[in-house]
Amino acid sequence: MRQNQNENENLDIASKTVRIIKSYPGNAVAKEMQAAPEKVRLRFVANLTLLSNNMETTCTVSPLKSLGANVYELKENGRPAWRCVYYTGVKGVIYVLCVAEKTTNGVDRQLMSTVAQREKALVAAIKAGDE
Repeated sequence: MRQNQNENENLDIASKTVRIIKSYPGNAVAKEMQAAPEKVRLRFVANLTLLSNNMETTCTVSPLKSLGANVYELKENGRPAWRCVYYTGVKGVIYVLCVAEKTTNGVDRQLMSTVAQREKALVAAIKAGDE
């Protein structure tokens, strides 16, 4: 498994618990996933499935520490590069927050802003019992 970290429930391949994959917000993430090229979309879906089954991924997974301990990205490098950002703060669930083309060589502030807003809304929805 290619990753940039050592400790992480998200990548615990020893666990036997299968996790559910959800999108938040559902319609926005579905549109973003559809906008990705087929090759990228299939790779993200395959890797999310591997993660949900506690198996090693085929693409790089990195924590987005600036957004919290439970936010990670699947990376598909190339021209253009793509990112699939997800949240693992709820046991048994992987929430996909954003799928987007990376527009810069450094930190993509627009992508990070979108993810931060969605994570905040998701956490509020979970606390309210809406998710």
